[in-house]
Amino acid sequence: MPELRGRGISTAIMQSVMKEARQTRRELRLKVASGNEAALRLYLRLGFTPVGVPSLHTELAWNVDGSQQTTE
Repeated sequence: MPELRGRGISTAIMQSVMKEARQTRRELRLKVASGNEAALRLYLRLGFTPVGVPSLHTELAWNVDGSQQTTE
């Protein structure tokens, strides 16, 4: 919904999920449509890194310790 963009809602939700992941020492992974530039920018800004080979969807990962992921 374009009218809701830019309000920080997605950032707040993701930061809450990342806080819980940090507390439980869990990695987060997600997939984003490769053409969804706004979502990709959000996740990259939050510290997610691409893993695997991009295709229709880009897989991203976030680690509590900030280490980079490699392709599986």
